[in-house]
Amino acid sequence: MRVSFLLPTISLAGGVKSTFELASRLQAKGHDVRIYHSKYKNVFRRSGNLKANVKNIVNPLLGRSTTFDYGTSVEVVQVPVFSDRHVDDADVVIGTWWEDIYPMMRLSPSKGRKHHFIRHYEVWGGAAHKVDRVYRFRNSKIVISTWLKELIEDKFHQPVSFCPNGVDRERFFFSPKTDISGKVTIGILYKSTQPSPVSTGEGCEGANTTLSCAPAQAKLHDQ
Repeated sequence: MRVSFLLPTISLAGGVKSTFELASRLQAKGHDVRIYHSKYKNVFRRSGNLKANVKNIVNPLLGRSTTFDYGTSVEVVQVPVFSDRHVDDADVVIGTWWEDIYPMMRLSPSKGRKHHFIRHYEVWGGAAHKVDRVYRFRNSKIVISTWLKELIEDKFHQPVSFCPNGVDRERFFFSPKTDISGKVTIGILYKSTQPSPVSTGEGCEGANTTLSCAPAQAKLHDQ
């Protein structure tokens, strides 16, 4: 099967890493997989960091790559825009970010059956009315959590397929502690630019309260 993923950019973001993982696994099963990302997407992104804004504009003009190497053999294609001219024919095309669903829906049927892979309710990433509109498009929708499934079904009245994230057990596994000091170390996901159902501070406080049998040491790692 020919599969096309659409990414807004290639960065160290968790959603990007997850997409590369999925693409690699599909390719390992014999599918023909490509990842497309926009060359000029970052030009139109603005942050509070002046240096980052300048790099976003200058790098594409100078032909510099702003991507990260995930060490995969999946073909990565940088394109100006997601259009019939720049995206090859496929059996399936999967959009992963709300803005990219608009050009995905304009692709011709030969580019593949259209899927919206939803990892979050992305109103934090744009104007609410524009974001909400993409969830009402007539396409196949895939979500990674039950709360997203309920949201899309209840608020937007769209059918949804539930596909939770897998766990790489070669990277994440239980290892017996050799230090019997009684101290417990807990990892909590944290991202300063994206809301979460539970704040990091609440999570740390809850861990300290719940694990009354031993003091909990909270470590913050910004994504």
